[in-house]
Amino acid sequence: MDLAFLDFLQSITGPKVMERFRKECQDDYVDLLREFEVKKRMVTPSLDARTTYRIPISLFDIFRDMEDKEFKDAVRERRELVEQVSFIGDKMRLEPIAAKRFFKDTTEKIVDHLQHLFSDSKAGEASSILMVGGFSESQMLCDVVQKAFPDKRVIMPSEAGLAVLKGAVIFGHNSNVIKSRIAKHTYGLKMYKEYDPKVHPKERAFLDENNRPTVRGCFDKLVEIGQSVSPDEPAATKTYHPTTGRSGFTVKLFASPENNPMFVDDPGCVRIGEMSVDCLDAKGRIGSAAVSLIFGGTELMVHAVNNKTGEETKSSFDFLQ
Repeated sequence: MDLAFLDFLQSITGPKVMERFRKECQDDYVDLLREFEVKKRMVTPSLDARTTYRIPISLFDIFRDMEDKEFKDAVRERRELVEQVSFIGDKMRLEPIAAKRFFKDTTEKIVDHLQHLFSDSKAGEASSILMVGGFSESQMLCDVVQKAFPDKRVIMPSEAGLAVLKGAVIFGHNSNVIKSRIAKHTYGLKMYKEYDPKVHPKERAFLDENNRPTVRGCFDKLVEIGQSVSPDEPAATKTYHPTTGRSGFTVKLFASPENNPMFVDDPGCVRIGEMSVDCLDAKGRIGSAAVSLIFGGTELMVHAVNNKTGEETKSSFDFLQ
């Protein structure tokens, strides 16, 4: 949204003028964005009057210095802008059609994103759309969303811009207000797997200590993106065994933006953290351990339980860090 406004100005000034303005007049640049932030909330679908924006004098001065002409002259040279833009002093006045055009790309992308979310079987059952965040106070956005989803109830609370902050404060006092959430990523462990020529690339294969074809660095999925997870119950549990000659293993947790990543070094895959799990009991016997994930308030907890001794190993990874 802000980028559309800045691109509009840059189409008049040229990229070099705007780049110099950003670098040399940072205070004025911030003031320009604040001016637009206020005015974009005043633009409505029924707007039939011009919208006025105050343009910093420094931008006019830089344009004059670099282009050797006035800002308004550059507008007059653009036939498509002559009837849509006018200047009075340091004020730029836009016709309603020009002011509304700034919303087009952003609102279309938001609608496309919502349609993608509703195409999921879980989200598709939602009957309401709750508008929160500063941009939700825009009547232009609300109008587009209501028209795109006539079968949904669109709710815009008072002070929508503060709704996220208020929700964070409430959650800080009582984390139980959130009963479940949707996993933003696919989570899994880095594992060795038996080589399957139908699945794994040949160059990934090697022979392990028992001379068996094996593949390292495989992504073993525990939780899939879009899955509903609870802060009170394990989201997934799988049993793992140490490799031959070892009494335990290291849980190496990764996250991916894909539904079914194959390897932990696939594009977008990131390492969350790791912890060590002991699979040795009091009699020196090596067993297995059940590994599970629990999505808490602001952290992801990994639990591993020795299947023979019941001994539990825990580790947490803070999402705020």
